[in-house]
Amino acid sequence: MTDKVPLTSAQPGMAAPPPYTEQAQHVQSQLFNDPLFCAKLDVIKNYEIRQANVLLEGATLGIWANTYVMSDLDRPTPVLNYKDGTTMQPTPVFLVREESNCCCRLCCPGNQPLTAKVFHAQPSPVAGDTVCGCYTGHKIVPDERSGVAMTLEREGCCSKFLGCFVCSEMCVNEMFMHAGDASVKPGTTKRESNQYFARSTQPIGGGGCTPTLNLVRTGETEPMAVVEGPTCFGGWMSACFDTLFKVSTEPGKSGDVATINKKRARGCFEWCMALCTNTDIYEVKMQDSYAGLDVDQRAAVLGNVIHLDYTFFENDPPPIQCRDDGSGNGVIICTLCEWFCYGCMFPMQVCIPYGQQ
Repeated sequence: MTDKVPLTSAQPGMAAPPPYTEQAQHVQSQLFNDPLFCAKLDVIKNYEIRQANVLLEGATLGIWANTYVMSDLDRPTPVLNYKDGTTMQPTPVFLVREESNCCCRLCCPGNQPLTAKVFHAQPSPVAGDTVCGCYTGHKIVPDERSGVAMTLEREGCCSKFLGCFVCSEMCVNEMFMHAGDASVKPGTTKRESNQYFARSTQPIGGGGCTPTLNLVRTGETEPMAVVEGPTCFGGWMSACFDTLFKVSTEPGKSGDVATINKKRARGCFEWCMALCTNTDIYEVKMQDSYAGLDVDQRAAVLGNVIHLDYTFFENDPPPIQCRDDGSGNGVIICTLCEWFCYGCMFPMQVCIPYGQQ
């Protein structure tokens, strides 16, 4: 077990805390070679994980490779060169970039084989550009000196059947987590190997009507933590209400390790995100049991959020869409939510026809 490191957060009117230099004693781990990564995992207790490239995501109908910004919610920092310089946002700590084939993203969106590099991020966001009257968002860039903290790997279609009933290993949605900048191809890592430090995996049956992901150490079969969510989510339900997943040491949704909260839409821009794209915003809050986790377990909880997004929300249909036959006839489809059942997600929809026929 690691000793709990005191957390110093910024107070209004005071300077931000010093860089992440706190260190604690860890058991020997593949991640031990990156002391900055270990220090961040020790100090940070609350994260915001936000998908970036919103305009590109919308313009390409979701085909653009995903990018995620992981920030420290307890350490606000100003956005450089933005308006009057008083705009604050959580301090970026990691930048996650998907690496996958464009054709796979087009043919199997959300289920494509991929790797994702988790870079250390520059802590100071910079104001982005305005294109055609639309602000492109703050610029977050990787810290080239610190490199890659970990690599995520997921096997996808067509070597697996993802998004269906989880009736066999061929249907299991699974993500392996590697230390540092690992040179791996999706689907090459096996469970019995020691090339990874943890994996996030669906159980056979998918958890029944409870969407479930198990966090498992390398060389072990029993989960060190279980991630469980609600039976119904997505669509208008997720746009209007927060969606809560709980990370627990045992099944049952105690949430004694962490909570993962997919945030509802707030404000005009986030409503446009919810209606036109699959970009999402999460808040991850660590609970009391988190202090007793070692570095591998802490990194696994963080990497699991990316896997959770790909597994449950990348194929979430928009709350409202219109299908027109070109002659003035069509149907308006309102997706109220999706019902999770043994790995499949069934949309609960209201269809409103219009036109002459």
